[in-house]
Amino acid sequence: ALIYIDDILLYSPDQESHTILLERFKQIILEKAIMLSERKMQTNKEEIEFLGMTIKDGKYQPHPNIAEELKKFPDNNLSQKQVQHFLGIVNYLRDFVPKLSRLTNPLRKMLKKDPPPWSSKQTKAIQRLKEETTHLPPLQIPSEGKRILQTDASDKYWGAILFEEDNGKRRLCGYKSGRYNDVEIHYHSTFKEILAVKNRISKFQFHLIGYRFLVEMGMSSFPKMLQFKQKEVPHPQLLRWVEWFSKFAFDDIKGKNNVLADILSRPPKFLAQVHHPVEVFMFQPSSSKRKGKDKTQHPPFSLPYQPNSHPDHPPEVLSLILEKRFHREAMNMMLSYQVNVFRDFGGLFLKPLGLHPKYPFIHPIKYQFREFPEELKWMFWYLTHLLHIGIEFHIEDLQYYVTMATRQELSPEMKNFATFLKWFYPLEQWHEMIGLESLKNMKAQWI
Repeated sequence: ALIYIDDILLYSPDQESHTILLERFKQIILEKAIMLSERKMQTNKEEIEFLGMTIKDGKYQPHPNIAEELKKFPDNNLSQKQVQHFLGIVNYLRDFVPKLSRLTNPLRKMLKKDPPPWSSKQTKAIQRLKEETTHLPPLQIPSEGKRILQTDASDKYWGAILFEEDNGKRRLCGYKSGRYNDVEIHYHSTFKEILAVKNRISKFQFHLIGYRFLVEMGMSSFPKMLQFKQKEVPHPQLLRWVEWFSKFAFDDIKGKNNVLADILSRPPKFLAQVHHPVEVFMFQPSSSKRKGKDKTQHPPFSLPYQPNSHPDHPPEVLSLILEKRFHREAMNMMLSYQVNVFRDFGGLFLKPLGLHPKYPFIHPIKYQFREFPEELKWMFWYLTHLLHIGIEFHIEDLQYYVTMATRQELSPEMKNFATFLKWFYPLEQWHEMIGLESLKNMKAQWI
């Protein structure tokens, strides 16, 4: 049974056991002289609404009305009370939304005693959360299957996922994620991993206590960290954690393919031996000659027109190239663009990664999704034409902004980003590339 104040939910695996349960419940009600509302009572239902959740076939899902309530909030300039109300609703859906702590972090800053001014970060957080909570998948209610907890930690965040495995098939039971506090953020990485395990077990303990479960994590030192040699004085923090973990029965393994939990807390590392991001070129030739024969070189996706004659290119592009003025004009503009971008928006737009494994002469750069001013658009235009560089975008974030651009719901700053993308391919083909790359390999998180 589940009881929340004056709401009681009785559930059973079959009709026979449910009849017995109802009879026992009836006896308790009579003994305690508890009055029930006949108008609100429902019995023998295979699908039921309980505390805003639709429960059916061993799964539960939020009622669509909750997402509709979030859409009623404006996208910007919310008062502190509105932000608090908005986050309260979002928090009710926390089990369904991965990376929730990271998504809500810009809004939580607005609840401080001296909050910062409202900016595009908060507006984007509101828009992103509305989008993420629109179509939430149902979650499995753990029953008799094996319970598996995947957990991981990064510098600032930790994440975990609970699965139930039955006959070799895993079913998603919920997401959890959080942010380390100001003290925990300075912990050693192994301490953070242990703390991540502790936090996740604590959050899922309703489904884990009393069961033997499996913990999959991204490190192998977890068991050793909780074992002490007789001649050594244990760290007091570890002693407290050992006592806490003793309440639970679980096995732990190093998750070699623990990709999903990694995504919740950190962007995957660039591994040349595992995955090469999709390559997208702007001014690639449409054909080349080999051994006297014309052999057409098609781009990875068919285009209705050649990239060199894309209608969204700036009108002066072809003339600059044909008249060989591109290099000179670009050099004249580059310094002022660079100064404006880094002065007004900081240097975190671009995050250098090192060498590209396939093209060692290319300098790969990861783009951090923030404002995309006019200066940055032209700086990218210059860099991608004149220099040998590669710009990488996180697939999940890129898919969100491509979707918003298709709906024409982007902010003025991010419209420049959509223009930049269309210099390479139409938005529809970006959708195609993102979808295929996501399905091809779980580790393919960058394009």
